[in-house]
Amino acid sequence: MAKTGQEGFSPFAVGQLPAFEVTGDSLARAADFFSQRQVRRVFILADPFLDKTLILSRTQSAMGADVSLSLYSEFSGEPKLASVQSALNAARQHKAEGVLGIGGGSALDMAKIVKSCLRTGRDVADFVMQRNPLPPMDAQVPSVMIPTTAGTGSESSGTNILALENGNKGWVWGAETRPDLALLDPHFSASLPAHLTAWTGMDALIHAFEAATNRYTHKGAQLYAHDAIRLSVAALPDAVEQPDNLAARTDMLLASYYAGCAINLCSTSIAHALSHALARLAPIHHGLATALAFEVTLPFVLAANTAEMRQAAMLFGVPELTDLPGQLSRFMDRLGIERGLPAAFAAFDADDLMPILLSEEIQPMREACVIYASEADLYRFASRLFEQK
Repeated sequence: MAKTGQEGFSPFAVGQLPAFEVTGDSLARAADFFSQRQVRRVFILADPFLDKTLILSRTQSAMGADVSLSLYSEFSGEPKLASVQSALNAARQHKAEGVLGIGGGSALDMAKIVKSCLRTGRDVADFVMQRNPLPPMDAQVPSVMIPTTAGTGSESSGTNILALENGNKGWVWGAETRPDLALLDPHFSASLPAHLTAWTGMDALIHAFEAATNRYTHKGAQLYAHDAIRLSVAALPDAVEQPDNLAARTDMLLASYYAGCAINLCSTSIAHALSHALARLAPIHHGLATALAFEVTLPFVLAANTAEMRQAAMLFGVPELTDLPGQLSRFMDRLGIERGLPAAFAAFDADDLMPILLSEEIQPMREACVIYASEADLYRFASRLFEQK
């Protein structure tokens, strides 16, 4: 009698993902969405880099004079707990019936937290690190997210990052934080400068690679991760070199959305552990930090030589795993990514980074790596990064 084999069997589940649409007129589509739900008071949370007057006038024109709008963009960099609470207070003061997020990952994370907390009567801090359960989606206000960068995948993810009062990272996460609708509009990302296009695009690519190859990966996550890798490898150079190439911009928005779905199912890994630690030490763009960390850690990760890694490498156009680090470096060169930490890191070294790398908040990403990085490994990665400053 044959045995029933369990080797290679990995159970997984894929829950409901946010609806998304590719559109060339996202504000008109958002207006339709809110109109269908009889929303007449919309709270807009937008990147501070966007022209407030233009956003308000275009949104008002799309939604009509009978819709009351309030715009919040009083934050900088990664969301701080105080900024998110201030945005929540503003939304409640406006008596918002719907939330529209427009921007990069920080703006969308904030908008998702606001829409999730709006009707609870509680502060944001009450939901950090799952201190209390969030209300189900049908008890929240309707929400739409329009990403202006193609990198974080916040529009498809249930993870939202913010900086706590003590400087540590915090998260508000759960399927309840996902938006009702994500609108992928290449016109909103076409004005992104080349270096930001490259940095954010690398974030999407690394999300996908880590989700496809880490300890928790499964075929459900790989369905999204593999397509995100394929799209990123083909489209990111064109998006950097031809800013008005809407086809490339659209493919990168899709890659970012798919990669966000993938990490939502099985986490990131060691490159993100390093990039989050770097951001705790001094200001650095998340995409740049992650790209630098990925290049440094990739040979270590590839030593696992798993089937999942070989699949991901093939999508990168590399038949042999040993060739992937060189291919990655050439890819980053083509994107114009300069190796080196910003000037803000001049006063620091690897010894300063180590306590952060060993902090509790970093461990889930460290543990997701298929090869567990020892303290000596982490110190070696940190030293390599600081050699580049």
